[in-house]
Amino acid sequence: MPRVMATAGNWTVGFSAASHQRYNPNINVVISESRNSTLQNDCPNAGEGSAEMGEWLSIFGPLIAARLNKAAPGADLNEVDIFNVMAMCPFETVETENTSPLFCRLFTDDDFRAFEYDGDVEKYYKTGLVFDMIWTRID
Repeated sequence: MPRVMATAGNWTVGFSAASHQRYNPNINVVISESRNSTLQNDCPNAGEGSAEMGEWLSIFGPLIAARLNKAAPGADLNEVDIFNVMAMCPFETVETENTSPLFCRLFTDDDFRAFEYDGDVEKYYKTGLVFDMIWTRID
C-alpha cells in the first residue's frame, strides 16, 4: 500500500477514535495527478520568502557545491542543484525505509542544518510574523 494511502487510512482511524466512533469517514477519492490540486500557491496575497531563501542558499550552497565538485570533477553542481538533491533525502529515507540513503551521505550534519534553516527562513518570511509586518499598512 502506498505511503500516502496508509497515511490517509491512519488519519480516518484517528478521526473516528477521537469522536468515539460517532464519525466514521469513508474516503474513497482518487485525485488526478495531471494538475496541482493542493492548496500550494492558491492565495495571491501570501508571501513567498523566495528572495530571503535565495540569499541564504547563496551563503551555504556554494560551499557544499565546491566540496562535491572537488570530489567529483565534471559534476559542475551549483547551489540550486545542492538544494534539490538535499530536498530528495527525506523522501528517499521514507520511501526506502533506509535511515541514511547513500547519496544523502554526501552531506554533513552541518550541511543538513543549513538546509533546514532554509526552511525556517521560508516559514518566517512566508507565513510568520515578518510576513504580517511586511504587508501591514502603518498609518
